[in-house]
Amino acid sequence: MSTRGRVVVPKAIRDKHRWRKGMTVMVEDRPEGVLLTLVTKKANAKSQRRRGR
Repeated sequence: MSTRGRVVVPKAIRDKHRWRKGMTVMVEDRPEGVLLTLVTKKANAKSQRRRGR
């Protein structure tokens, strides 16, 4: 982790999941660890509706 709190996801994992520069990732704190999930346009729209935006 960098001094600015940035975390580097190894290239092999980024390639496997087709994560590219500029994509949005949701970070969830779970009892067993931290979960990173790619935020899709569809998921983002649902989240915005739940927040009333």
